[in-house]
Amino acid sequence: MVMIEETVEIEEVGEEQTPDASTEDELINIIQAEAQDAIGYDTDTIVERRALNLSQYLGQPQGDERAGRSQVLDRSVLETVEALVPYLHRLVISDGVAQFEPVGDGDEEVAEQATDVVDHILSKMNDGHRIMSTFIKDGLISDVGVLKWYYDTSIEVKIETLSGLTDEEMARLDMDVEADVVEHTAYPDPNGAMLPVLDELGQPVIDAMGMPVMQPMMLHDIRRRIRKPKDKICIENVAPEQFVIDRNATSPTFEDCRFIGHRVFKTRSELRAMGFSADVVDSLPYGDTEYSLNQDYLERYEDSEYDNDMGGEAGADSNRRIEVLDCYLRVDLDGDGIGEIHHCMTAGFQNAMELLYHEEVDHIPFACWSPVLLPYRVIGLGVGSLASESQQVLTALQRSVLDATYQGVSPRLAVVDSEVNMDDLSTQEPGGIVRTKGQNVITPIGTPLVGSQVLPVLEYMSTLRAARTGVTLDGMGLDPTSLQNETATAAALRFDAATARTEMVARNLAECGIKPLFKGLLQTFLRYFDGEFVFRLRDKVVRVDPNALNADMDVTVSVGLAGHRDKQTALYQGILAIQEKILTTAGPNNPLVGFDQYYNTLGELLRIAGITSPARYFKDPATQPPPPPPQPDPNIELIKAQVQIEQEKLELEREKLAFQAEVDSVKMGAELQAEADRKAAELALREREVALKEREAEMKYQIEQEKLRIQAAKI
Repeated sequence: MVMIEETVEIEEVGEEQTPDASTEDELINIIQAEAQDAIGYDTDTIVERRALNLSQYLGQPQGDERAGRSQVLDRSVLETVEALVPYLHRLVISDGVAQFEPVGDGDEEVAEQATDVVDHILSKMNDGHRIMSTFIKDGLISDVGVLKWYYDTSIEVKIETLSGLTDEEMARLDMDVEADVVEHTAYPDPNGAMLPVLDELGQPVIDAMGMPVMQPMMLHDIRRRIRKPKDKICIENVAPEQFVIDRNATSPTFEDCRFIGHRVFKTRSELRAMGFSADVVDSLPYGDTEYSLNQDYLERYEDSEYDNDMGGEAGADSNRRIEVLDCYLRVDLDGDGIGEIHHCMTAGFQNAMELLYHEEVDHIPFACWSPVLLPYRVIGLGVGSLASESQQVLTALQRSVLDATYQGVSPRLAVVDSEVNMDDLSTQEPGGIVRTKGQNVITPIGTPLVGSQVLPVLEYMSTLRAARTGVTLDGMGLDPTSLQNETATAAALRFDAATARTEMVARNLAECGIKPLFKGLLQTFLRYFDGEFVFRLRDKVVRVDPNALNADMDVTVSVGLAGHRDKQTALYQGILAIQEKILTTAGPNNPLVGFDQYYNTLGELLRIAGITSPARYFKDPATQPPPPPPQPDPNIELIKAQVQIEQEKLELEREKLAFQAEVDSVKMGAELQAEADRKAAELALREREVALKEREAEMKYQIEQEKLRIQAAKI
């Protein structure tokens, strides 16, 4: 039993805070108070609504049935729930529906590895199909679906049978300290050789004749009991009647949740396997508790064999059931004035509770979702609640129509008691004789047929149910008249409007259920796994280093077309056609599309068809080795050699020409210098002549301008 030690005082600036609890008894008192005030601990409005929804889904009698009257039940809740389940289930089991997003540049591979790890935990470590199916149906029927996850270290016991083991193999088995041999049979190997008998020092034993003592090779058959921890991450469905949560919590992600817990019965054997000591477990009280009297619990297990011996009074002592509360609560135990999240596990009755486990943690490993979210409430509404009233009304209408039909076919009779043989009258058979003493002594009491008047009401209530739940017959493909006298565009618009509510339910499942589950599973994986994690997924071996992953990565869940395979197929086929056109016209080395993108599109098309492993049909370009370099052509090599020789010849000729040019320049240097001086003198003379002519022209221009000015002055 874990005891809470006295908290150590830490000197801080400001007023000293008093911890909420400093002893185990005080912590238990807090848990008891929070549990009693939590939603789901005792019968309340939400519990009553869940019990009614479950009863209607199972088709149980309403309790107002009368003998001799119709007892038919409308199944609106069942029909609505089962219409949504395939769409939502396809969403959560689709490969790649939820993916981690990279945090920084270069984190794409890390994000992909994190997605693969969580997919493996969900689909391989756990029964993902069953877990998600229950998760979805709980939300649709009982207003809330709940999951929790944890690292399971409980001991698992298995019986293993091995036969035909050699002495060496037996010696290796003896090193397995977690296994106990239950049965052991040794016998000579009929096909084995004779071996010398060895002493304690490993030397052959010699007989009186000086010869080694021989014995046949022995084989062994054993049955052994193996005890080993599971050491895996477990995902567990929490039944709605087992879920308790702070009544004042407002967020489905539990940011402001003060208390949340899983209330369940466990056997003494299960508690011992979880690592609790036998002395503690044997001292816990067992039997029926307030939990077994919860209304929706009784509704689920009423008249079932499961509830015959909930207290475990019959059978083995190890199978006695004990109420266990696995809870998380915010409480200040260190005296800093801020409540931290603490994981506690208690056992026993409300007034006789024992603390089995206590640890401070950094997150709450729960995820819950509701099809219809309610502001400022964790638990919303399920489609069962939306269809419940319609089922009650439709049941009453259907019963009234059938009762009227029965009475119209077999009406009640008004008879003169003394004039009719009552035995003949009570015998209903075709052609039967009824003896009477007079005429008109038997008069049928007419009952009008009301079917024509009630059928429009039935149709109206069905339409009202569809408007409330968003589930329609044409949306399910069940209405044969929905396409009569209707254009394709009108039908498509009506179908899109009918599925808008369904897509909203899917988005609530994605954001409130799947996203917290994926992030929580990654956090749990990073906490308990530190070495290289190797697993097989989609026909390939994946190796992951937990130290390289980032727990802060966000999750994106794709919902848009998850339930419409035809739309998804058309979309990806269009993408495929564009990719093919680009690859054909621009080649595989274009900047837009490569073979990797083309392979991904093919994989999406196969996923829509239900094939999760595209590697069975197409090669993944990312896993293919690079193409080998082309072999050199001998002719090309010969040509290269010839070109190199010609280049060397040209280089030699170039050097000769450069040397000759240098010699000629030396010889011609003096002559060239004299000619240059002469040309420079001629150029200077020409420049002086040009300057003189320019001055003469300027003077002539000025004289002409002066003449024009004088003439203008005379005028």
